[in-house]
Amino acid sequence: MRRSNLLIAFYLVLIFASGVVVGAFATHLYTAKAVSAKGPPPRLTPEEWRRGYTGEMQTRLNLTPEQMTKLNVVLDETGSKVHTEHQRHNQEMKSIHDDQVSKTRALLTDVQRPEYEKLRKEREDRYKRTRGGK
Repeated sequence: MRRSNLLIAFYLVLIFASGVVVGAFATHLYTAKAVSAKGPPPRLTPEEWRRGYTGEMQTRLNLTPEQMTKLNVVLDETGSKVHTEHQRHNQEMKSIHDDQVSKTRALLTDVQRPEYEKLRKEREDRYKRTRGGK
């Protein structure tokens, strides 16, 4: 008789433990976060990025006011170089694109050119819409 009581107690503990495991698993599934279809966060403006960067540098590195001034000079110089290089790159890309367009026009017939110009205009409008008018 003693042995059957122990067996019954063992089964009750086993059933209780399995209920805890199933309950924990069900709670995990129930409270799981849904997948978000949002895109990446919006890009910071250069001013916002700079403010955050210099703030973090000053906070984490304990920069002195003199170091902060020098850091701002470095950031100004770098920004100027990047802007200049970006402009040069854009001019070069425009030149390459213009060359492509002129060569494409040259290989088309007089009948095909108006449709090509229409196609180019549509693509340019679509590009401006998707790029925010830039």
